[in-house]
Amino acid sequence: MLTSFATILTDMGSGGCDDCDGQSEQSTRKFISITNQRNIKILYPSPDWINKFGKIINDVLKLKQSLYSKNINLCQTRDLLLPKLISREIDVENLEINTGEIAP
Repeated sequence: MLTSFATILTDMGSGGCDDCDGQSEQSTRKFISITNQRNIKILYPSPDWINKFGKIINDVLKLKQSLYSKNINLCQTRDLLLPKLISREIDVENLEINTGEIAP
């Protein structure tokens, strides 16, 4: 029987793991004996799938970095303008504000 490691971890978290005989019941985390670890078969993706995943995750990480940078800029702008708006040092009532793109 081929068992995925993720399934084992999920089952352990829910309190039951039929494939994990020999695990400790006296700790807050379940323990899989070395003998049982050696019997676990792990599937590895093909290099083609790894490359496809890499391309997708690379785009996601670029978007994350872009949004993080924009968030930092927005926080700095807020921290600069909010006190001035509250004290009425500046007035934006009659300004036309172009917000631009929300995300790239």
